[in-house]
Amino acid sequence: MKISRQPVCGGADISVPSDIFMVMEYSSDPEAGIDGDTFDLLFKVHSTSLEDADTELAEYLAEHPEDEEGNPYSGIYVSEYNSYFDDPELPVFDSIAEGFAYNPEEDLELDDYISTATYIDVDGIFTGEPGTECSDDDFISYWQANKDSDPVLVDYQGDFDAWYSDTVSHMQPVESEVEADVVAGDDLVPVTEPLDEDPDAVYASDYILLDSKLVKDSDGFYTDYTWYQDSADGMYVFVFGDRDLYYPEESEFDFTTYDYDEAADWFNSYDGIYEE
Repeated sequence: MKISRQPVCGGADISVPSDIFMVMEYSSDPEAGIDGDTFDLLFKVHSTSLEDADTELAEYLAEHPEDEEGNPYSGIYVSEYNSYFDDPELPVFDSIAEGFAYNPEEDLELDDYISTATYIDVDGIFTGEPGTECSDDDFISYWQANKDSDPVLVDYQGDFDAWYSDTVSHMQPVESEVEADVVAGDDLVPVTEPLDEDPDAVYASDYILLDSKLVKDSDGFYTDYTWYQDSADGMYVFVFGDRDLYYPEESEFDFTTYDYDEAADWFNSYDGIYEE
């Protein structure tokens, strides 16, 4: 992630945290003069001093003179923190090597995958403290920081989806109330009276995923319980089972209704299958 800035002349908003430094890349277009100079923020790094960070950078570049595409590194240096050049969304790394290895596309993929669910770590398998509540941000942060060092994560060979699913399957989901504006998006078809058509036609239409949560299956493990809306006629449908395997077009519906309030009540109150 790079942010191109022009040089700052006086009045810059500068603050200097004691342990955060900026790894920058300088480039210049000789034909453009000073206005052609750019300073690109590569990443931020924790270090005890500017000198230590500079030494660490020099050692890294001596071992890695080229980037992954074979282009020689040029104009890279360490500076004190300057808020003018900062990108608040760019994380601060613990080492120069971590900063160069950072791939922002990975974050986007995880953000796309993750919902807003939270879970209770009943047995402390993730946090080490039974009963702790875990958010998706906790799982993402831990994965990104430890995927190459934690033996358990290493066994998943970079498959975050599999690790996440396995981990939360041993936790108790925190039931989330579904807000009314969930179905207020422009891409949804307004709820109307049922259409008088072939009942099998519903399987040929597109379904909009409104919400999903983990519920207990009869075997004691957790699986997905997913709420969809049929974009053809507005009917709300519910599918029991792993949503990566059981699609609404191919599944028998656990419950259907055209009434939003009834659908929300059903989803919020459903907590799975329990043996008698």
